[in-house]
Amino acid sequence: MLMFGNILLIGGTSFLGSHIAYEFLTQNKGNIYFLVRIKDNVPGRYRLLQTLRFYFGDKFVNKNEDRIKTITGDITQNANLSLSKKDLSEVLKNISTVI
Repeated sequence: MLMFGNILLIGGTSFLGSHIAYEFLTQNKGNIYFLVRIKDNVPGRYRLLQTLRFYFGDKFVNKNEDRIKTITGDITQNANLSLSKKDLSEVLKNISTVI
């Protein structure tokens, strides 16, 4: 089994992304940062947690919520993922792997 530090996951609200997140959170000790965008005026963190609850239940989300970090951005906008300066600095400082 591969062990990772903190990761940045793009596409975490998708079926595949949420299952990658599940595997990471159950098999690794690092934090997982999700790049999420606001969609239909619904905050990305809310959409992400709803997806994780749908597939894996409240118990899983409650157990791991402190390791689930969300960063608002959009991969289609620019090379910096439309991240704020603060979020970009946090990603560069804390992430070892991007998925």
